[in-house]
Amino acid sequence: MPSERPYIGLVPFSESDEQACYFFGRDEEREVVKANLMTYPLTLLYGASGVGKSSLINAAVLRDLRKTPKEVVVVVCRDWRDDPSAALAEAVLQAADKAGLLEVRDGALADVVRSFAKATERRLLLIFDQFEDYLYHPPENDGFAEGFSQIVNDRRLRVGVLLVLREEALAKLDRFQDRVPDLFANYLRIDHLDREGARAAIRDPIERFNERFGETFSVADDLVEAVLDDIRTGSI
Repeated sequence: MPSERPYIGLVPFSESDEQACYFFGRDEEREVVKANLMTYPLTLLYGASGVGKSSLINAAVLRDLRKTPKEVVVVVCRDWRDDPSAALAEAVLQAADKAGLLEVRDGALADVVRSFAKATERRLLLIFDQFEDYLYHPPENDGFAEGFSQIVNDRRLRVGVLLVLREEALAKLDRFQDRVPDLFANYLRIDHLDREGARAAIRDPIERFNERFGETFSVADDLVEAVLDDIRTGSI
């Protein structure tokens, strides 16, 4: 019996093949988020806690974007302790080095991003997951706000920034409002799965598991519908 499982439980999906291949039910959101990243300098993606924001990013959006290394370079930040500005600048440098862009120079966050833009036609995508951690506990002597505002306000840069945060943290973004005039110009709300998406999230992982391992497991139709009835919005 394979150790791999088609359902991972309540933890977010990762980018790994063993988990991402079982992520279903978010096809529309997957394409919308990618399109926004490729079109706009800043996108806000928000939703209730536990709705699946990080899973969507990890198992869908990032997986797709990393398949186009000649078009984009992706940097993800989830750790907002200490000095996120310095950590992000270093992450961009490391990503540039991995992409063979050795002319990208060290410096403050905005300077590194400008150097990156001069070195390549590829679009730099900065994905800031769990951004509420920064908003609720901004570090002392933080240079992130200045660097962030310079990046998203400079329309000459080929950069797409995605802020992923809980819905209740949206009000905390007002700390950037004076610096970023178009802060709320482009936003996406991710909701709980609709019935069709939830059905896919139950059925399709079993089918994928069978394909991968030559098994013949199935889920009874009446059981699927009973589960969907039990977990519909407002019933719990």
